[in-house]
Amino acid sequence: MLVLRMLDRIRRIFKLELPVRSVFDEPTIAGLAVELQKAQALGLKARVPILQRRASPTITSASRDTLLSQLRKLSAEEAQALIRRALNSKQSA
Repeated sequence: MLVLRMLDRIRRIFKLELPVRSVFDEPTIAGLAVELQKAQALGLKARVPILQRRASPTITSASRDTLLSQLRKLSAEEAQALIRRALNSKQSA
């Protein structure tokens, strides 16, 4: 798992794809640096787009209180429908 995490970091920082095997073939930092230089020279870009983490939305106490007051006004059926929609949209994402 550590190898995969390390390769993911290399991929994100250098935007290069290194095979897992390269870590075992070149187990030192100096060896991996040479592999990175070779990959850059060959133009081995990351194969899939690198996803950027989204900042989590900040919820202020005022917006939370407003949301809670709106939720309290819902009937039981409306609340259940809202929960079903939220769960369905989460599953399809």
